[in-house]
Amino acid sequence: MISLIVAHDKNYGIGLNNGLPWGKPFAEDMKWFREHTLNKSIVMGRKTFESIGKPLPKRKSIILTKDYNYPVEQYENCFLSTSINRLINFYSSNSFELVAIGGAETYKAFIPYATRLYVTEIHDSYKCDTYFSSYQNYNFKQNYTENAIDDKTGVSMTFKIYENKR
Repeated sequence: MISLIVAHDKNYGIGLNNGLPWGKPFAEDMKWFREHTLNKSIVMGRKTFESIGKPLPKRKSIILTKDYNYPVEQYENCFLSTSINRLINFYSSNSFELVAIGGAETYKAFIPYATRLYVTEIHDSYKCDTYFSSYQNYNFKQNYTENAIDDKTGVSMTFKIYENKR
């Protein structure tokens, strides 16, 4: 099964200068992220991996890059993939969940094959240079919603889960 997890602002903005447009991660969103990625396989583009700076603990990290020599072997539970199609073929026909965590190109490649979206809608707008393409054009149906407010900043957000019933 293929899923995506994304946090975006009111204009679908997800990034600025290879980082989060809102600066530091919101605590509530990080809790949501951990809840839906722990003990799963996650896939991210090379730039996203470099912006995080290390593999995330208790997850199998798959780094997408065209560079066959990208040095992931130095990290535990971190793997290199140069083929999106192989990942799609394996996880689409499997009960294991692969969660795409970014960036924009990775989301764009995986969303047509996604069964589930974990979305954080941040109720504010930020200066962004990277955007998540609208998922409204796909056959997703919302089946979960929860509102939250970041304690430190007062920014409100809504967590949603969408399913694609294909």
